[in-house]
Amino acid sequence: MQLFIIMVSTQKKPKATRILGIDPGFGRVGFGIIDCVGDRYTLVEYGCIETDTKRTFVERLVDISDELIKIIRTHKPNCAAVEELFFYKNV
Repeated sequence: MQLFIIMVSTQKKPKATRILGIDPGFGRVGFGIIDCVGDRYTLVEYGCIETDTKRTFVERLVDISDELIKIIRTHKPNCAAVEELFFYKNV
């Protein structure tokens, strides 16, 4: 598993680092928000964005984007980590 980390500086020296973690997919996207101060981690929020299987692939991507934008605007993370997406084929 690979993890991609994106740092976004919104302050010169933040007191806490707020991290948005994303477990991607197009049917379900898991997310979690944590605050990190020194070696203390505090859960802020977590959840799952689920898309409607009756919508087109593009519509589902737009739904995910819209929900992630709401989460980012609400919680204002200054760091994000995204798990690498992979697909497994059962043979």
